[in-house]
Amino acid sequence: MKSSPSSSQAGSTGRLSLLQAAAEVPDAIAWVLDGQAVSYGELAAALRPVLGGLVARGIGVESTAPVGVIAELDREALLLVYALFELGVPVVPLHPRFTVAERRTLLARAGAALLLDAAEIQGEPYDPPPPLPDDGPPLAILFTSGSSGTPKGVELSRAAFVASAAASAANLGWRPDDRWLLSLPYAHVGGLSVLTRCLIDRRTVVIAPLPRFEPSAVMATVEEQRVTLMSLVPTQLDRVLAQDPPLAPPPTLRALLLGGAPAAASLLRTAAAKGWPVLTTYGLTEACSQVATQRPGTPPDAATGSGPCLPGVEVRLDSGVIALRGPMLLTRYLPAGEYGPPCDAAGWFRTSDLGRLDEQGHLHVLGRADQVIVSGGEKIAPAEVEAALLAHPAVAAACVFGVPDPVWGQAVAAAIQPVAGQGLKEQELRLHLAQTLAPFKRPRRLAILPALPLLPSGKIDRRAVIELCVERLPEEHGR
Repeated sequence: MKSSPSSSQAGSTGRLSLLQAAAEVPDAIAWVLDGQAVSYGELAAALRPVLGGLVARGIGVESTAPVGVIAELDREALLLVYALFELGVPVVPLHPRFTVAERRTLLARAGAALLLDAAEIQGEPYDPPPPLPDDGPPLAILFTSGSSGTPKGVELSRAAFVASAAASAANLGWRPDDRWLLSLPYAHVGGLSVLTRCLIDRRTVVIAPLPRFEPSAVMATVEEQRVTLMSLVPTQLDRVLAQDPPLAPPPTLRALLLGGAPAAASLLRTAAAKGWPVLTTYGLTEACSQVATQRPGTPPDAATGSGPCLPGVEVRLDSGVIALRGPMLLTRYLPAGEYGPPCDAAGWFRTSDLGRLDEQGHLHVLGRADQVIVSGGEKIAPAEVEAALLAHPAVAAACVFGVPDPVWGQAVAAAIQPVAGQGLKEQELRLHLAQTLAPFKRPRRLAILPALPLLPSGKIDRRAVIELCVERLPEEHGR
């Protein structure tokens, strides 16, 4: 008979320890990867040589500086992440689709000297000292972009992940047979939180079968592996619901958290009509994932917003901008020398999102207070894309903005003013961008204009550019 996991078994120490979980519930299933179930005990046995490989390099012993990991959905990379959790070394998970240049930039900003190759980390089996407490060293450094386009490292503590997991559990509850699908990149907090949430409460993570989201394969896995909980961005759900014939929700599925980007009202209506248990949610990297989420059983409806704030989260509006307070907030931004404290003296963190609270206390997110584009759940800073465009010798000026897109929520668009006489060729420009930007950051729609309108200050008039380009943008390119 298999051990039955219970959150009450884990105290204030060892909740983020795979080895501690294995000691408590060795026969409980930790992962399902490539269709194979792996128990906590089996995973712990596989983890010890990885720990030995890290310790042989001085990681976690001589140095606890942050370490970079390419966030692939494979056994080696995931074991490496768990091993860093075990040793108290902050992990910097990097999106697999980032270019070499992007990886170097982010590692430098996180203060990480190493980018580890997960396939090469093996050594003699090693048992570390007793599990770390919740108030131990930082767990992870993730990245988000502000309106300036400069990537900010977000340092998140172990205690923040524990508090976030507790808030989620207070809303959804846990059942003995719960299995959570991991189909989001864990370079982002939504994906990493699936791993930490299930580890903290000794539950099962079902890892999506492919590096990229393929609706038919993923949904086959959901049904075959009896997945009960899912986290998707609207783009993914839209692709699931567009299958022909239409897919009915698997009978085991009890909640589908939908966040990462605004969800179109039409998408929610379709989900409701087909009986999908969609719960809209609002979260952000700085708050360790979820902040507000619909209660289980709430029909998907844009009119109800993102639902009420989760237990432990306080919210207020500062001139229409959402501000938050709670134990799941970030510790600091990195590099430390570039940013002041993220929270004020009373512990409030001011987001970049506009919002309102309705009479039922539901939070409605009204858009970005800055200019960040959210496309398919990915956040793109216009200034970063503009800098990449301007690095091409034939581009004199550039303005990047988001335009509505029925699939991605927003698509990245750009207006470009060529250097006179340079003969700018769009294909050459796209090849140039492929060397410096991840695919989801590259403009899918380009308009080449003789000149970009300017404000009296001499800066580009962004609003005028957008109005000018509405009728000129060609059909979108593939992502």
